[in-house]
Amino acid sequence: MSQLFGLSREEALRFRNEEVTPIHLVLAILRAPNCTASEILCRLCHSPLDLKQELENAARSKTANMTLHSDDMALDAKSSKI
Repeated sequence: MSQLFGLSREEALRFRNEEVTPIHLVLAILRAPNCTASEILCRLCHSPLDLKQELENAARSKTANMTLHSDDMALDAKSSKI
């Protein structure tokens, strides 16, 4: 689980987002090797690549114009419930 949170923070930083959201968590799941959740998502989606691109587009739409550091990042209200 901590690996997923680390990957989700990387995703948020990559898109210069102020906080980790469910979008970043799902992107992290898709990146995680040997992850059961990733395998399930891939089975449920017709195209995991399309899902990834759609999520990346959504993350880009939330891009902030600020410099963020991983230790400045917080989970949003939905993500913090995990």
